[in-house]
Amino acid sequence: MKYKIQSKVIPSSLAVLFLVFIVYGYLCSSLLILSIAGLLAIMLGFLASILYSRALRAEEQSRRSKEYLESFINHTTDAIGLFDLDGKLVHVNKASELIFGYTVEEQIGKDVQTLPNEDYREEVRAMHRHLRRGGDISGFQTVRKRKDGRLVDVSISYTPIRDREGNVVAFANILRDISEQKRTEELLRNTEKLSLIGELAAGVAHEIRNPLTSLRGFVQLMNEEKASKYSVYYGIMLEELDRINFIVTELLMLGKPQADHYKQKHPKRLVEELTRLFGPEALLHNVQIFTEFAENLPLIKCEETQIKQVFLNLLKNSVEAMPGGGMVMIKVFPVGSNQVMFRFIDQGSGIPEEMLPRLGEPFYTTKEKGTGLGLLVSFKIIKYHQGSVKIDSVVNKGTTIDIILPISF
Repeated sequence: MKYKIQSKVIPSSLAVLFLVFIVYGYLCSSLLILSIAGLLAIMLGFLASILYSRALRAEEQSRRSKEYLESFINHTTDAIGLFDLDGKLVHVNKASELIFGYTVEEQIGKDVQTLPNEDYREEVRAMHRHLRRGGDISGFQTVRKRKDGRLVDVSISYTPIRDREGNVVAFANILRDISEQKRTEELLRNTEKLSLIGELAAGVAHEIRNPLTSLRGFVQLMNEEKASKYSVYYGIMLEELDRINFIVTELLMLGKPQADHYKQKHPKRLVEELTRLFGPEALLHNVQIFTEFAENLPLIKCEETQIKQVFLNLLKNSVEAMPGGGMVMIKVFPVGSNQVMFRFIDQGSGIPEEMLPRLGEPFYTTKEKGTGLGLLVSFKIIKYHQGSVKIDSVVNKGTTIDIILPISF
């Protein structure tokens, strides 16, 4: 705008000045003054032309810079907003719509609408007070809420905007969705935790197993004296020692290195061998196991013993979830061209939705006498096989667990 005014005012002023020189020379009838005025007019005209060209270039450069800035703001993946001193949103870019679901029109002229609850209002007010005093905020991590109610982890940076006198007249903020970063950090923490647990478990399990074997031997020897008044207690002790031994076995599995004896196995044969092994145990608990196989199933690359251990853990969990009896359905079918899915469906008590994300954590279990190590070991085995696990459950209706294994890797 400054250059546009100059491009009009300067040539007009110079034209008036040229006219004054010419009129003065004519009135004085001085050829010299007229010549000087003409020469001066040519020089000033040339100068005006240069100034005018520069003004046009500056105006074009300013327009392009503005377009580049607007393009950057509107195409960045971070939400960028401009607030007045009252905390009202004056301007916001398109990325904010993608992150929070509110349109630009729904946000302009209003306070922050993405707070999870009113407890976060004071957080925003504190930041604005800090900005009014001239401070800035960088990388502040907090939580915001989308229009659909979903919470989003964000990182916020604020900068005060000043006028020529240095007074703060507005705030600008850049907000970044760091939900994926948080999930990655959590995954890394869990990986480190599992690695540490594995090393610790292997050492502890070996130390426990040796005295455990001796204890069980002596208790079993004493239990052979049927006339002993403590025989009933010996039976309980043997059961508890066997339970400890089972936990130690699970711990050893955690510390066991990844299997490298992978072979091609037929999915149907794996399941059929498992059901023959576990079928009698299931019938004792009034649970029937049914199977359903797709035709032309491809072979899968796996370590047979470990995969059977996973399937056995799932079946035992299903049976324990149905104390009154019921049915377990195992379906096996291909997924795409390079994967096979093993689906276990039971009619048990189900798992509350809030507990599902924690399944597989060490010593976290939904069972009264469980250890949580069974699923932890199972998840680790599936991870070694470059497969995946998905669990869906409805309380009082049942649980569905999908194990997806690659054909080869």
